[in-house]
Amino acid sequence: MILGISHIISVNSNTPNAEVIFRETITNPSNKLLWMNSNSKIHTLTLFNSHPYQFEDIQYSDNIIPKGVGRFLLVDKKLSLFTNDIKAEVDFWVNQLGFKFDKTLKLVRPISNWNMELTLEYNEFLPPSYLDSKGLTCIAFLSKDVAGFREKMVRNGNQVTELFTVNINNKTLTIFIAKTPTGAYCEFIEVQDE
Repeated sequence: MILGISHIISVNSNTPNAEVIFRETITNPSNKLLWMNSNSKIHTLTLFNSHPYQFEDIQYSDNIIPKGVGRFLLVDKKLSLFTNDIKAEVDFWVNQLGFKFDKTLKLVRPISNWNMELTLEYNEFLPPSYLDSKGLTCIAFLSKDVAGFREKMVRNGNQVTELFTVNINNKTLTIFIAKTPTGAYCEFIEVQDE
């Protein structure tokens, strides 16, 4: 179950003019390699406190020129997803993730920082997209019971990674990544109790 948006993930992008919350170098879990263009073993992530969404920039260790481009775009605080099948994306975001749809996709939660609005933009010709493509590649959500949520998504025929655990900023996170019907990525994060 999704609690709310955590942050937007960007790869090798221009970093925002915002406060750095933390910066850390971590080993790439092997589960991510399934949807990566490179076999980069480590990456450095920096989490920024930006508005309206926290922003995580990832720099991969290898000097590999990224292929493809992220499917998300953030311009003037408006978050968009480029897709060549709006109906399939609406079905995924509404029926799998619990968003509401009325011209835009909306996630409304009791904590305002967890709310999110997403506009779907039709583009017939989509370039390939990988987790390590340049641009906004993934949206991360704070979640509860990621194991149960993952199993539900598998039963419903969605493409997901296995669960993996990482330690970031002195916290243990259990994570899985799902691929939307037209190739965007969502990450689901559960912070483990201390």
